[in-house]
Amino acid sequence: MVETENLETKGERETEGGVNISKLSICDEEEAREKASTAKSEGNALFSANDHENAIKKYTEALNYIKRISENENVCHNDDELNNKMLSVLYANRAAAYIGMKRWIPACRDGLLSAECDETNWKAYWRQARSLLSMIPKRFRTVKAIEALEKCLDCDTLPEKQKQNVRAELQNAKLKLDKQEEETPLPENCTIQ
Repeated sequence: MVETENLETKGERETEGGVNISKLSICDEEEAREKASTAKSEGNALFSANDHENAIKKYTEALNYIKRISENENVCHNDDELNNKMLSVLYANRAAAYIGMKRWIPACRDGLLSAECDETNWKAYWRQARSLLSMIPKRFRTVKAIEALEKCLDCDTLPEKQKQNVRAELQNAKLKLDKQEEETPLPENCTIQ
């Protein structure tokens, strides 16, 4: 194994969600994927036990391992499908944990990031929509939720048994938008052309 500087020893420590995200010394991809997979499994177990806060930490840890593989602290590389799919799943899982804590904004953000990494991940759009519809009602949020639900329905990965739930949620969102438009009158000096 090649020796490299560890940023933590130089005091350049960063955290995201309470998890240390200092760069790894060089870690081969297999080892990083293994560590990410372990952190994801631990996050899934914590999520199943309704320990959403600690699940978020584990998903964040797993995300950071995968990001380090491609040396990208942003979202994803277009040419790295394997990492992108893993990033998408991890962001979607963390979004679910945020939803469990009723933290709608980070849940929506993670849903967006998940879709950015893998446009075929229906859970990314589902979690975006759920978080948007749970926030304080605003027309623009409802419109974005409708767009997310329509993209969700377009995903080939959406299981048949889930399609009815998505359609029902889409119908409710459209009704909500109609009601919001009825309740919000146009300003007096505004005309519709």
